[in-house]
Amino acid sequence: MLQVLLSMNSNNITRLKRGAIFGVASLLIGPFSRASDAQEPLRKVPEQVIQPLNEISGISYRDVYQQILSFEKYAGPKQHIQNNFLMIPHEANLSRQELNLSLIGDSIKLKLAVDEVGRILVPISSVAYKEDAKIVLNTNPSLYTFKFAISLTPQSAGVYRTEQLRNACAEAADYLQTVVQIARLKKHCVGVKFAFLKSNGRALVSFKSEKNKTTKLPMIAQEVFSETTSPLFSNAIFLFANFPEKGQINSYSTPAAIVPIVE
Repeated sequence: MLQVLLSMNSNNITRLKRGAIFGVASLLIGPFSRASDAQEPLRKVPEQVIQPLNEISGISYRDVYQQILSFEKYAGPKQHIQNNFLMIPHEANLSRQELNLSLIGDSIKLKLAVDEVGRILVPISSVAYKEDAKIVLNTNPSLYTFKFAISLTPQSAGVYRTEQLRNACAEAADYLQTVVQIARLKKHCVGVKFAFLKSNGRALVSFKSEKNKTTKLPMIAQEVFSETTSPLFSNAIFLFANFPEKGQINSYSTPAAIVPIVE
């Protein structure tokens, strides 16, 4: 699998009308071949990086706002996917939650929350936009990557029909092809990974066929939105080609995120 770099020039993004808070969800999918294929070596999940933002003088609120809103404007309605503004450490031992991330303008100063996955909650503020406030980190920003990534919304019941997963994946692919021009790279969504905190003792995901045969999905220790090995997360990998077209995925606890695999 080749790594896919998805870049976006903020100068080409049309301003949109309304804002959003960044959370996470992801993509789901699933065809089949043979049961033995589920044991083949795992392929890497490609990192979906959108052009690094200004990390020296701070990240422009306007740039972030416009990129968020582009998600709502392009590729039609979004029913299953979300866009996430992320802060990802370059090394596995770097903290996310103990950092002080602030939105600072001439007349505004707000502390921004960052969850355990690195999702940043950004408020919608006309004042911050007018002043072009900056998102500033209280430590060396070069130790982190700031990016956007698409994910799917987890289901509260933890049950995902393969048809639902394909539809969600198609929705994500439509958006990426429209905004990030992934089509010219001839890449396709081939599966998803269900990401869990390592501290989640119930991180178990399985596929159940129409004949009631259950197969536990393999787990890897990897960052949620990148290929970097991390002791903090366990990810269940679901590749469509390894499983029947019809069936369902059962997750015994809610994943921190569900992320598309593109190759």
